Amino acid sequence: LKSSSLTSLFSVKLFENENLSGFLLLSVNMTNS
Repeated sequence: LKSSSLTSLFSVKLFENENLSGFLLLSVNMTNS
């Protein structure tokens, strides 16, 4: 998979599932810390 394709797919999934979006945003914030 190309990074751009994966990102696009990920964005669609997040847009479809707000709860998942919130969870992943939290995970990203924890990872970046």
